[in-house]
Amino acid sequence: MAGSNVRPVGAIGGELREREFVASAMNTLKLVYLTIIQLFKQACLLPRTVANAVRQRRRQVVLDEHEVERLDRIRNPSKYLGK
Repeated sequence: MAGSNVRPVGAIGGELREREFVASAMNTLKLVYLTIIQLFKQACLLPRTVANAVRQRRRQVVLDEHEVERLDRIRNPSKYLGK
């Protein structure tokens, strides 16, 4: 009777290895799934990102032009006497 509940040690180790393999496989599938979702999100946000970059670049060009004029006014005040 006492022996009927006892399993060989190899069977227990095999079951543990199998559970670890399944858990490892599930974690791998989860990582693949999350990576695919992240790539999809980035692909959906790409047009907005490009538009924001273009808008920022235009803003920076305008600011640079204003800065060039400001520095020119400081360096050559005689050019801007009447303005």
